[in-house]
Amino acid sequence: MTTRIYLSIVSVLLSSTLWSQQVLPGDANDNGRVDQYDVLAIGYAYGHVGPTRAPGSSSQPQDILAFWPYAYPNGTNFIHADSDGNGRIELIDFAYLALNQGLEENEVEELEFSNFLGEGPELEFNNGNAIAPENMMGSLQIPIRVVSSADDLVINGLAFEIEVDPTYVVSATFNFSSEWINDGNMAFPYVSYEDNKIKVAISRLGINPVEGEGLLGVLNLIVVEDLIGILPAGGGPEIPFVGANNILAVDGEFQSTNVSSTGLGFWPLTSITSNPEPNSNNQLLATLSPNPVQDQLRVQSESSFTQVELIDLQGRQQLLYSGPPLNNWEGRLNQAPRAIYLLRLSGPEGQSLLRFIYSAE
Repeated sequence: MTTRIYLSIVSVLLSSTLWSQQVLPGDANDNGRVDQYDVLAIGYAYGHVGPTRAPGSSSQPQDILAFWPYAYPNGTNFIHADSDGNGRIELIDFAYLALNQGLEENEVEELEFSNFLGEGPELEFNNGNAIAPENMMGSLQIPIRVVSSADDLVINGLAFEIEVDPTYVVSATFNFSSEWINDGNMAFPYVSYEDNKIKVAISRLGINPVEGEGLLGVLNLIVVEDLIGILPAGGGPEIPFVGANNILAVDGEFQSTNVSSTGLGFWPLTSITSNPEPNSNNQLLATLSPNPVQDQLRVQSESSFTQVELIDLQGRQQLLYSGPPLNNWEGRLNQAPRAIYLLRLSGPEGQSLLRFIYSAE
């Protein structure tokens, strides 16, 4: 299924003028920049051996004395994956990448990324589901998976950037799963953080691709405290706050595989109805308005109720009304913090549980 790319020593020497004559430690793909995409090149060439280089600086270009008899499909020699120059591509070479992350030469050849939307493999956030605002209070754990409808998806390595919107997210971290591409710890995972970006890469060790699809890892988010107060109101499509950019995936022959991503968003406030629960949670057939609530809220129901309770997301309860049966009730939430709440109406024929947002200034 996979093919090792071998070049004879003679052909390597004849065409060596086409390649860089120096190695920037960590720049395994030889594009003039050290970044997470070099993980894919080091991982693919892992285990190969070749000529050593003279000892030099760990962060300065080093002269090439002799090329290796192996190259990637684009002609880049495997010697560029030997970050420390000891003649063997091994785990220590990833350390030089981490040490020199962001280092650039005078000329940088930009990589080509898929970044397309359409049918095919996808980097999927939260199983393809947008986040409801009531589930964004505090912290979130978002699974990120590679999904594909095709049976022949083959991946040896994958690298990309996660970008979060600081308007809604305080901090973000990413943890790799031990499943799928990292099964048996036969892959090298890499994560680095820069401003509002997470640079992510993982590569199998050697030419040892995985097939199919699976869980890549979990994105851990802490959202802002006053989330409800800054959420935009109004209808329309979901509002993105996390995305994946500059995606590069390679297969067992180090050829690019198109992988897209639609990122992740949350529903705007007005998409939260006053009755988002199943019918069993609205036995009184009650409705609440307006939603979001800024001052006074009103409820009405087809069946009467004798009690109204306010419940916050921590389960704390406050009795707002208890008395004769009613079908209509109005009230204010004085001194209540802006947040997501539940209003529970109870009566002879059951109860109704209504979710709403309180966004008063």
